[in-house]
Amino acid sequence: MIGILNSKLEAFKYVFGAFKRSFSDSQILELESLEDLEFKKVSALVLISPTEQQLGSAIAISCIKKLVILGTIPISYSDVFQFHLGDWPQGEWGKAPSADTYKFSESREIVEYTENSKRRFGCTYDRPLERFDFMDEWNNLGYGAIKTTNDIWSLSFPAIFDQKNVLSNINKDGELICSYSSFIELEDKFCLWFNREVGPVDSYEWQIIEYYLSSIPVDGGNCYPVLLEVPTGFDCAITMRLDCDEDIESSRYLWNAYREESIPFSLAIHTKNLSDERHFPIMRELDLAGEAILSHTATHAPNWGGSYESALSEAKISADLIESVINKRVVYAVSPFHHTPIYALKALNDAGYKGCIGGIIKNDPEFLTFNGGNLADLPDSFIGHSQQVMLHGDCILDDGGDSIRIYKKSFDISKKTNTIFGYLDHPFSDRYQYGWESEKQRKDVHFELIDYIRSNSNTPCFMNEVDAMNFLQDKEKLYPIIANGVPTLALKKGYIRQSLFIPKVMYKGVVFDGAIRD
Repeated sequence: MIGILNSKLEAFKYVFGAFKRSFSDSQILELESLEDLEFKKVSALVLISPTEQQLGSAIAISCIKKLVILGTIPISYSDVFQFHLGDWPQGEWGKAPSADTYKFSESREIVEYTENSKRRFGCTYDRPLERFDFMDEWNNLGYGAIKTTNDIWSLSFPAIFDQKNVLSNINKDGELICSYSSFIELEDKFCLWFNREVGPVDSYEWQIIEYYLSSIPVDGGNCYPVLLEVPTGFDCAITMRLDCDEDIESSRYLWNAYREESIPFSLAIHTKNLSDERHFPIMRELDLAGEAILSHTATHAPNWGGSYESALSEAKISADLIESVINKRVVYAVSPFHHTPIYALKALNDAGYKGCIGGIIKNDPEFLTFNGGNLADLPDSFIGHSQQVMLHGDCILDDGGDSIRIYKKSFDISKKTNTIFGYLDHPFSDRYQYGWESEKQRKDVHFELIDYIRSNSNTPCFMNEVDAMNFLQDKEKLYPIIANGVPTLALKKGYIRQSLFIPKVMYKGVVFDGAIRD
């Protein structure tokens, strides 16, 4: 088992949720103390900013073979973990300016991965602490901000680790600020450390934790299989949608293009548009064709109207109006502006929804997750999925290089980390075209990205948004079992699968096709 010590810190519930999404709740255990570890078959232990006593106990317990430490390490253990303290920069730092149209912006502070990381984990993607592709809101590479504001989403302390152990450092214009992650071999155990109490839960860097616990050492024991976001039989997964903020019918041009390529299509419906019946035919045609329809709220209010009560009303009215058109109840929602406060998610659950798509780097950091699934403070029947890749004309680069290279890199990251690549656009309206010159230009850019996906994968799995969310719903109800050195999957008792897709499993450095036991 993977034990996660609950020291009543705010970060715990987000860390616990992230481990659950990766390893299933059958392999993780919440620990109130370290006293009875010997009797719980725990061989991997996660600590969040441990005290001297907690860290000393963890090191002394013989059954613990792998440690994960997130946040601060007591300075009294600096010799054991081979680090010293530096100083934080003066004044405000770690921020990216707002992005101009056709440009992106990044903080000058960069997380840079070392050859040690590339050798052990294959992580080759450096990243800024913060970046934007649209104003100060969206990051089309998908990850959240590493903050410097002394909260759980911030760097924890200015530790500088010995270069032989460090996996990544934070540098500004080539000058070292601190270390961000390190891998230390102690006398009888390994330790993986990240300089943030929530660790990399909101970034592709979470794959390092997955690989560490599932596959290091590859030929050794104490490895825990990881459930991946790519279905068996495929080498990547992709989903797209249009968020119908101001129009619905104008989706038809792009839908026809996607149909010609046999690529699933999805619409998120803002139901104020339904005051005009000209939008009804395309919704009914999409539904009959097996495409996906989701709710995009009743009024598209920022932060769902600002309260649980308003969010509940937004959710119910939207579902009722969509049902009146297609005679089917929607069960998944897309957040307006991708605002996803916890009260809105609770309201969605209480209104009968099974999940929500949203998340942007600007706000609600707790919703930005490396992979989709169950969320903190919500029941297991409700899932979330972060999708902040906005394929808009005003995000297409005009610097003389490849104009969609950010989107290509975003797909590359998703493919390498075995996560669903989800992107969005909007239908044109009389008022606004989202930076596109024409429908043809938009179609050409969409299909340049699709051609890239097809050229850089062998078996891509294109899913509509409902199928993708149902797949994630199933993934949360499966747990791995090792039989003769091979992982298989078991379904939780009483749960009825929503999807035909079965997740792949990574174990001891190998990605296995998923198979559900009878």
